[in-house]
Amino acid sequence: MLTKYIESLKNMSDEELKEKFIQYFGEEKWNHEEQLGKLFPLTLKICEDLGIDVIPVVVESIPDDSRYYIQENYIAISDKFIMDDLEMFKCAIHELRHKYQLHCVFTNNTKEPLLQDWKEELSIDYNNMDPSAQLCTMLELDAYGYQKKMLRMLFNIEWHYPDDLYDEAISLYVEKYLS
Repeated sequence: MLTKYIESLKNMSDEELKEKFIQYFGEEKWNHEEQLGKLFPLTLKICEDLGIDVIPVVVESIPDDSRYYIQENYIAISDKFIMDDLEMFKCAIHELRHKYQLHCVFTNNTKEPLLQDWKEELSIDYNNMDPSAQLCTMLELDAYGYQKKMLRMLFNIEWHYPDDLYDEAISLYVEKYLS
């Protein structure tokens, strides 16, 4: 029975497959999957640059723009941001950098100058921390710095954080640690 079904899928055109997918899951889910397909090459490139394994990226209804789930080892991008290519790329780069930070801490990657800071900050309970205080961590500054650097390198986009002072701190961080 399953073999017959798989064979019938193989014989469908791309348009027929799309129709079936939308019929069962809806057009919004189809659009999300198309966006994730556009994101996958960037994910591979970033993971290769960071020397980490590729992890799943999904779309979820979450209050943040994106989130790296450490225990489950996947990235969620908000359904509110997934249809905007730049926001989607920013989220993926930022969250993959968090994955890298954890990788460095667990493997004791001494090539990272801020490894000790990262180790200390990972012991903080971020769930009970004010969001503006989270921005003051080296983990966040590093993730935003890497995001800024890669958007410039890969897309020639000069991204700026909305707060001018924090943006300046990110730029200085990039110069000092990510050049």
